[in-house]
Amino acid sequence: MPTAAFKATEQPMQQTTEAHEAFLASFGLTMGMSHGMYAGGELEAGALETRGSSAGGGYAVFGASLPFGRSALGAEVAGGYRTVRFAVDTEDLERVVVEPRVRGEVWLGPRVTLSASAGWTLGDQSIWMAGASIGIHQSDYDEWKR
Repeated sequence: MPTAAFKATEQPMQQTTEAHEAFLASFGLTMGMSHGMYAGGELEAGALETRGSSAGGGYAVFGASLPFGRSALGAEVAGGYRTVRFAVDTEDLERVVVEPRVRGEVWLGPRVTLSASAGWTLGDQSIWMAGASIGIHQSDYDEWKR
């Protein structure tokens, strides 16, 4: 008598193929080191344009900045954990990510900067970011240049 074996399988997670736009707020702290290097951390939270979505992450940041008068250009790498939920009825998509970025910064006052940055998440998904930020510095501009 032949025997029958049944195998339980899980449905593969549906891949999201359409583009989504996300708006996130982030908070970061960095500490300057010698030769224009800096390191710190960053937290972000927000949502995609779809109702019931959410996104968030936590990253370690390491970079270098080169001053040009009252401005600076820099490059940094952010690495950490990101989670995204596309809608209320979907599972969270969680990943460890590495994101190289470029940054431009201009001093508005003795301890305030305005920055713009752009980056691209490495890996199998095409995720890019662009943002603007205001920086509050512990040291005056003159001390930063030394």
